[in-house]
Amino acid sequence: LELLITTATGRALFLLGVVFLSCTLIGASSCGFETRRSLLLPVPKNGPAIFDVTKFGAVADDKTDNIDAFRAAWGEACRNSTTQAKVLIPAGTFRAAQTMFAGPCTSPKPITIEVIGTVKASTDPS
Repeated sequence: LELLITTATGRALFLLGVVFLSCTLIGASSCGFETRRSLLLPVPKNGPAIFDVTKFGAVADDKTDNIDAFRAAWGEACRNSTTQAKVLIPAGTFRAAQTMFAGPCTSPKPITIEVIGTVKASTDPS
């Protein structure tokens, strides 16, 4: 089968997909990532470790761009190698710019993102 990708955007998306798939399959055990346990909420018996974005600096004020806090919470959930992980976006209105959550991850699959509050796109056109 021959795959023809004609646009630069198409090629970039294809390569991004290949990188994401490779990172998912390889895992991060050889990358030297460590987990900061102090940022975890208590883990219910047989439940996922919960990574609350507000513990990583997210502010539900409908103004602050919280993407760095979202990425930090994802990163810790991704590197959580002992239990399943959940990234929690609690009640409130959070602004966030565009991002992509990617691995490689050592957390047992799947990593869940639970949105209780509201996530709004950033109004900054850049």
